[in-house]
Amino acid sequence: MPSPIVVGDEVYFVSDKTGIVTCLDVDSGAEIWTERIGGNFSASPIFADGKLWFANREGEVAVLRPGRKFEKLAGFPGRHGAFKIRVSRSLESRAPSSAHGTAPRKLGRSSDSHVEGPTSRS
Repeated sequence: MPSPIVVGDEVYFVSDKTGIVTCLDVDSGAEIWTERIGGNFSASPIFADGKLWFANREGEVAVLRPGRKFEKLAGFPGRHGAFKIRVSRSLESRAPSSAHGTAPRKLGRSSDSHVEGPTSRS
């Protein structure tokens, strides 16, 4: 079961079987919005690069802007594994590679105002 995450004045959580993300006011508990991003979830969302990252069991990643209005910034299809944040503040996932098991894929950098798509690391 994914854990909730608090960012600013909101708490976010995703349902494990329906892929519905809910945003609540951290003080009152009042629902702000609820939206379906799809998929089945066991991983908890993370906050990195000023964005919320949700990785489902199917390996897809949804990137949301935190706030009182639902805004999906990007969706990355494919197979992503565990996330790690490097000292350079880039967010990477471990994705299957046809030749070598898993290979890191860069998903975003804190210096960018946009979200980058998956790329192979050289």
